[in-house]
Amino acid sequence: MVASPFGRSAPFDAGTPFDAGTPFDAGTPFDAGSPFDAGTVDAGAQDAGPRGLDVSVHLALGLPDQSALGDPSHWLLVRPQLVSSYDSTRKVPNWTSWKLDSTDFGSATRATSFRMDPLLPAAIPQARDADYVNSGFDRGHLCPSADRTFTDADNDATFFLTNVVPQTHASNAGPWLDLEDEARQLANQGKHLVIIAGPIFGATRQTIGTGVEVPLSMFKVAVVLEGTPNPGAVTTSTIVYAAIIPNASVLSGSWRQWQVTVRDVELATGLDFLSDVPTSVQNVIELRQAP
Repeated sequence: MVASPFGRSAPFDAGTPFDAGTPFDAGTPFDAGSPFDAGTVDAGAQDAGPRGLDVSVHLALGLPDQSALGDPSHWLLVRPQLVSSYDSTRKVPNWTSWKLDSTDFGSATRATSFRMDPLLPAAIPQARDADYVNSGFDRGHLCPSADRTFTDADNDATFFLTNVVPQTHASNAGPWLDLEDEARQLANQGKHLVIIAGPIFGATRQTIGTGVEVPLSMFKVAVVLEGTPNPGAVTTSTIVYAAIIPNASVLSGSWRQWQVTVRDVELATGLDFLSDVPTSVQNVIELRQAP
């Protein structure tokens, strides 16, 4: 195994213009580990690689893959507001993960501009706002703007294009929004959620702009907890919502039409969710659809 140190950003003022600041060292370098098998039996990575909480509160239940600083197809971007893994070959995030509770809500002004990510070196290809202009696709947030309204800086952090994919308006303003709204309702009821979302690609490659790849569908996994997220708080009674929503031009209705199990999402993505949670617990809640 090859140790891969990661970096994360310092808190920043994300106004317009913004100062990217100086990236800071997130601590001890970690070993990225070996790829896992996301087959019918969960790999249970809690004994391999870094603990998610060692990286960020937004990865409290574990890293879903071996993303690290310096990997062009899995570049780990750690912010106070969220964590993303970025694929510079597709110019979209592999996933974004974030915690959500009532303390994340406030009266911040919604940002008005999407922008390139200053945490990525200039040599790393990334999407530009112009790639989306007249493309027929929305700039689809993974971590939604409405999940980060406590401060303007929190809200602006969701507008980096490393948190955005080309999404049809029917999906973005339809079932995907419906699922986002339900998560916020739970947070406002006092629940603590850990959410991870990202794109799923098909065999046929479709791009917009300068090579920004369009996903075939979108996934989301949301773990609902009663208190501060940590692996020990997850039990066989924990509710976990999972969905794979088509990125289709005609789509409407409740997100529950596309509800699946966590294991279904793992098989579709190759990711390992809840990787710091004991395997015995994973093998119950990942195979069960939430009510």
